[in-house]
Amino acid sequence: MVNLSTGESWNNLVQKVAPAPDSCGGVLVVPGAASSSYLFQKLTNAVPCYGQQMPLGEFASLPLPACVVAIVREWIQEGAPPPET
Repeated sequence: MVNLSTGESWNNLVQKVAPAPDSCGGVLVVPGAASSSYLFQKLTNAVPCYGQQMPLGEFASLPLPACVVAIVREWIQEGAPPPET
């Protein structure tokens, strides 16, 4: 499981290999390449290479609204900059 708490998430996502077995050999966030980022694939693919689409609800996947997915895509495409401190 990836720690996504405040102050930890960026360091645990960007250029990090997805943890096994949920990796399929992917990198969680590839700066500048949303389509190559495993996190983005898990958010946008109804049938990812492993498990279910994220986020998960109690009984099934609950896809994020398109506007939220667009924000994630834009962040990755812009190089996945770290949060401002």
